[in-house]
Amino acid sequence: MAGKKKFLKGFANLGIFPELTDETDSYKTTAESKIKFDGAVSCSVTDNKSTNNIPGDDDPAWYVETQWSDTDLEITVRGVELSTLAAMLGVELTEDATLEETINLSSPRFGLSFSALRSDLGYRLYRYYSCSLTGYSVSHQTRADTTEAQDYTLQIKATPRKIDGAIRGTKDIAKGDSLGWLDTLPTLPVSDTP
Repeated sequence: MAGKKKFLKGFANLGIFPELTDETDSYKTTAESKIKFDGAVSCSVTDNKSTNNIPGDDDPAWYVETQWSDTDLEITVRGVELSTLAAMLGVELTEDATLEETINLSSPRFGLSFSALRSDLGYRLYRYYSCSLTGYSVSHQTRADTTEAQDYTLQIKATPRKIDGAIRGTKDIAKGDSLGWLDTLPTLPVSDTP
């Protein structure tokens, strides 16, 4: 008898780690810095890869080399706090809690994690190690025309972690297992001291 088919059918547990150090000799963040989003709706992922073929004899693909440059994520959420947008944009809210955006924004790096529900009620967990917000949008409509939420669309670019080139980590867990893997990003290099 064939095993039960497993497929992905959900998206949740979205969070970012804004206090990130991503250097060639050090990668770290803290679990305490994690900001969780409420109302995650969807996430589309595009891995940007290029392929070079090196032919040999009569084989046009004697050696194939693939270079993964980065990944584009487009994430839709029902809402986002101004303080969270400020952290992703790398700006401070003003004294009266106003988000002031200027023409010269330099978005800081942050880590990102989320889960996808599987058909067997387990989860596939994802970590993106070094991301930046490249843009966001929201469309407004009068309440007379719709009762739908005015969703935010976040455009995020995930690039290789500087210390080792890792872009994404993926882990499957069974139904009932802890989602704690999403709450931390590994510190590198690993310290031998307790």
